[in-house]
Amino acid sequence: MSPTRSIAIAAALLSGCSAGDTSEDCALGNARLAVQAEDRGILGAGAPYTPNSMLRGQERELHSSQILRRQAAWQTIAKVLAPVALAQDLPNVPSSEIPLWQTWYAKDDTTRIFQHLYEGLASGEKASHARFDETDIDEAFGWNATEIEELANWPSERREAYLDAVDTSDKLAGLGGIALVGYSPSALRHLLRGYPELLSCLASGAPEAFLDTPGQSIQQAVREPVTLPGCASRQFGPFYVGAGESLQVELSGEGREEASIAIFGMGEGKRVQCDGVAACSLALEGAVYVEVTAGIDAFTGAVQVDYATPEAPWAGCLDGVFSTDSVIIKAGWSRAQFGQKLPVYDTSSDAIGTTLSANAVAGWGAPTGEADPGPSEIYTIERPNGNRYRLTSFHIMTKELDHWQWITLWWSDTPDSDFGEDRPALIEDLGGAWSNYKMCTATAFDEGDPDPSGGYSEMAPSLAAALEQVHEGVGGPSWCSNPYLEKGPGNMATNCIGCHQHGGVDVLSEDIIGDAEAFPHFGRMRQRNNFPHDYSWAPASGDNLTLAFKAVVDFFE
Repeated sequence: MSPTRSIAIAAALLSGCSAGDTSEDCALGNARLAVQAEDRGILGAGAPYTPNSMLRGQERELHSSQILRRQAAWQTIAKVLAPVALAQDLPNVPSSEIPLWQTWYAKDDTTRIFQHLYEGLASGEKASHARFDETDIDEAFGWNATEIEELANWPSERREAYLDAVDTSDKLAGLGGIALVGYSPSALRHLLRGYPELLSCLASGAPEAFLDTPGQSIQQAVREPVTLPGCASRQFGPFYVGAGESLQVELSGEGREEASIAIFGMGEGKRVQCDGVAACSLALEGAVYVEVTAGIDAFTGAVQVDYATPEAPWAGCLDGVFSTDSVIIKAGWSRAQFGQKLPVYDTSSDAIGTTLSANAVAGWGAPTGEADPGPSEIYTIERPNGNRYRLTSFHIMTKELDHWQWITLWWSDTPDSDFGEDRPALIEDLGGAWSNYKMCTATAFDEGDPDPSGGYSEMAPSLAAALEQVHEGVGGPSWCSNPYLEKGPGNMATNCIGCHQHGGVDVLSEDIIGDAEAFPHFGRMRQRNNFPHDYSWAPASGDNLTLAFKAVVDFFE
């Protein structure tokens, strides 16, 4: 791509934030804070998230048990925070590893990859907004990780000096940038594939709130690159298949015609074998496994496993719903320099009870004090320009459940009480500052646990007392709120899922929380069965990826 063309597209993308826009999203668009090509060259391609594919089979149990819900959430957190190896070793730090989520993609990576993919389409494909091929997306992810090698202003000597300059753990962490929103590789892949629908909805508007037509939805469970020597086999799963669903397996790549696919469950007669074909399916409820065996020659390609569900498609502004290994995160950062301290929030039962009962409309209100935690107490990063930031809060939404698993973490100066009292050893084992964060979680619009204490009265009494304060009875709205991220009037009495159900709809979050007549219970209850962006706000607000994609499309057109 010529420098002139790159500059023109960059200018078009930046025009998405008006001169008068002082929102945090716009401020975080500053290139100094984003993952640039030099950082991505060290990070490598985003590391995949490994979902618990059986979790969707436990949805009823999670709904009716805070203990199971919180245990599952802590396990998810441990996977998202787990250290992964960088693509390049760093000579001046003890470990060349970084938390999994910091290898993921933000808006800067997304626009680079989309531009690369769109420019590669033929003229007719651009005109028809053709969907990107899966193998082309694979190539684009690889290109993005090595783009720095093509940049004339980054010769090998400069790249080596950049590596050498990363000489502290904070600078290592800083390679991941401080973007507000991040997308796992599968989540980004789905957004890229869905750009034709995103552009169509931008032009015609979002679909209606309710669907009453029968249909079938396809949801990707996993897509994984695989290389198998001749006659070798590999097993995938288990995958939970619900009533009325079927599991579909498709191979792509060299040697797929000679390869065989087996889909099976436990017990006799629960197996289907497909030889010499590219696809295979089986309708079987429960835990299901997939086995792929290469022919005499090697198989090199990808294995894709999909669910076919008897539901009308509910994500009309995307290419269907997100895959089960999709994760979207939202991070809250605070400057760790110039004497700036952190506000401290009290999340004990007394404090929450007082706020919710007396002044829920006002939100979390004023902090109870200030703190100045160091890197051993709060996750801290340093960017190459010397700017330092602390991670105050962290949303995680995973598609392991049909309506997502909703988790939020916040830093606390009393981390082992109330919402941190049940923190398991797997989080402590991560080391660093991760033991100083509290957590709440939701998996449904309403609360299904009949025990107000969540069953924690004996094992975690301060957590039990806090849960009692937010329990509004079985069938009442669920609760989960973060004092650092859920700011403003009414935001304390929220549950994540209620607001996100409107992602892709022309409604403001202030209206959802503030209009009690149109959105009762601060917008927490379910009001639709059609979710245009599958609960994600990113395509139409915040990062507003749809406008970023449109800027590239308009330039080429």
